[in-house]
Amino acid sequence: MARRDEQSEGSLNAPVSNTGSRRPTRQGFGDIGESIISSLSIGVVAYDRQLRIILANGEAGRLLALGDYIDETLARGTDARIWGNWKEFLQSVFESDANGDFGAVKYQCQGAEKVLHIVCTPLKDAGGCEVIGGAVIIEDVTDRVDA
Repeated sequence: MARRDEQSEGSLNAPVSNTGSRRPTRQGFGDIGESIISSLSIGVVAYDRQLRIILANGEAGRLLALGDYIDETLARGTDARIWGNWKEFLQSVFESDANGDFGAVKYQCQGAEKVLHIVCTPLKDAGGCEVIGGAVIIEDVTDRVDA
């Protein structure tokens, strides 16, 4: 499989911490924002324009089999015949500057099938002008769907 270009203009580099979450090295949420994101009961994954994951909270790590790229992470647990090409969809979020909302996505992770509500949204620079990446918000709705 071909690797994506490792250099990206304005990209955020994020080493993985020993807890498995990704920590931004610049342009992060700050201490309070990071604490809030870490405390949420929903998964949050931020990624750059090359779809490289730059930040993921612990809940995202519990819900998804996180890899280096968000499109590969989503494709890994979903049926391509149903959900198609995640890379194309996520890149279209940049182009259209609009959210994508998936109400019930079946996702296989660690031998279990979950039903996830997934919302994808573009992230803009501090001035609100340029799309610099995106975010995926993930909520486990398995109990609500099975009820």
